[in-house]
Amino acid sequence: MYFKSYPASYTKNDTVLVCLDDEIARWSVDHHIIAGGLGCRQSAPLLKKIVATEGDRVTVTHKGIVVNDVLVPNTAPIARKIKQWNIIDREILLKPTEYIVVANQNNLSFDSRYFGVVTDRNITAKIRPFYLFD
Repeated sequence: MYFKSYPASYTKNDTVLVCLDDEIARWSVDHHIIAGGLGCRQSAPLLKKIVATEGDRVTVTHKGIVVNDVLVPNTAPIARKIKQWNIIDREILLKPTEYIVVANQNNLSFDSRYFGVVTDRNITAKIRPFYLFD
């Protein structure tokens, strides 16, 4: 179970629900990468971890996402999932309210390796595990 919250801002390592921009969401649904229309306008929300925030230098290479010269583990892109959104080998300096998100454990995930930066506008909630004990 998860607990949703709606903070004013987000930080590295926050787990968040992300709704993709319409063009990317439609393309992703049409290509059977993500599910359609279950909470966002064009697609299902994605559960992702924030790995880069304002002021971070980010490059997506064929080895993976590099944040401030450190490779994020398990983020090497899969060639067949890449749509030409000009994110490979382009350095980005994140502005306020811009984030790079990835899956916590799944190196096959559809995340910022493929769709790039998300903003506060794309994040619908912060998610935290909710534990019940007897």
